[in-house]
Amino acid sequence: MMSEKKIVIIGAGIGGLYAAKELSEAGHSVTVIEARREEDLGYPWYDSVEPSTFRDVKLRLPEGVAIPKQVLHYYAPSGESKIKQPDRAGNALDVHRERLIRFLIGRLPRACRLLFGEKVTELIIEGGFVKGVRTEKESFAADLVIDSSGLFSPCRLSTPDSFLVNDPLLEEDFIVAYREMYVKAAAQEPAPNVYLCPTGFILAWSKSEPEWDGVDVFLGKYREITSEEKERGIAFLRAHEPALGDKLLHSQRECIPLRYPLGVLVANGYALVGNSAFMTRPFCGSGIEITLKAAAELVSLVKGMEDKPFSAEALWKYSVGFTRRYGAYFAAQYVFRQVLEKLPAEELDALFSSGLFDQGVVALATLDRKNIKDVDVRAFLRGFRTTLQNKELVAMVKTALGDALRAYLLARSVPSRYDAEKVSVWKKKYDAFLREAPAKIRGAYLATK
Repeated sequence: MMSEKKIVIIGAGIGGLYAAKELSEAGHSVTVIEARREEDLGYPWYDSVEPSTFRDVKLRLPEGVAIPKQVLHYYAPSGESKIKQPDRAGNALDVHRERLIRFLIGRLPRACRLLFGEKVTELIIEGGFVKGVRTEKESFAADLVIDSSGLFSPCRLSTPDSFLVNDPLLEEDFIVAYREMYVKAAAQEPAPNVYLCPTGFILAWSKSEPEWDGVDVFLGKYREITSEEKERGIAFLRAHEPALGDKLLHSQRECIPLRYPLGVLVANGYALVGNSAFMTRPFCGSGIEITLKAAAELVSLVKGMEDKPFSAEALWKYSVGFTRRYGAYFAAQYVFRQVLEKLPAEELDALFSSGLFDQGVVALATLDRKNIKDVDVRAFLRGFRTTLQNKELVAMVKTALGDALRAYLLARSVPSRYDAEKVSVWKKKYDAFLREAPAKIRGAYLATK
């Protein structure tokens, strides 16, 4: 019979709350410690999630948490060419983040202890093993600490080097973003348009916001956004979207990770899930579905460990499984993203207008079988021939393809069994390769100029 374990979860994020629910229901003593007040949890907007995610983790969402996904149009920097996202309204959802958080809190068993407005200041580490956490008020002993405290996790960053999880947070690892809601200035619905590289940002959008019956605006870039930059971004969107009114309903500044996931997710008595482990898609920063699936895998492993101590060796199966199933794919995505980020605006425009990408090709790239039939083969071949004439772009893409494949294979080569020395050697090689990829891809482009 499984004995009760003390489990502390840092942060009431989506992955942490799901783990708290499952482990508390399994009979463990679970405490969730969240630095924010309960009323400040979650974000009042929708983000895309595959509905299969909730089936996979056995969550049935109540009405009002999710709506059919909006189909987006991606515009090149010039604004002249666009790519339509595959129409997946029938098999994709936009999920309201705040309501999902409330739903998960409501599903927690009474035995699960929740502490809000209490900040974890440090891990309690004895003999190389995490034994609990300290807050500003008290200490909590634990057999296992699950870190779901987000991108700037102070606990992860302060772990000893021997844990192999304290990767430094670099400027290029995340974007600073403003997500704002405005009233509609016109009766018509705003067009769901995404703009690449407009007015100094890497991404901006304006689309319908059903929760506020208004316009959802996003502005994101590396480094801090000044008030003048923000004003220029809003002016750009307003010039392209007549429905975007002047009255601001809600504004929130967030930092969104766009890095590849951590190579090591566990240490003795410690496991990471969600943004604290960079479990977001490097192309868009979306992480709800991956975080939930990762949390489910961690929970399944913990439930099956019975009386075993939660050592790095025992928890390693979780880290390996995530890296091979998701991390390898995200590492390849991270490399491909460098092409879009390092390309001059005119080259990006040429790609969009070449015919190389359309709804069907995007569907093919994302394995969306329902829309693969929409591939315009003739347009694709014309675009392919046009692209081949651009020697700088060909050199860049060729380098990116090779590096993406190598990144994928490096991730898949993570040691199957935990050996601290072997894992350390693998991780150094893996991180060094991915950290060097952006400069290498940029160099391939410049070498042909």
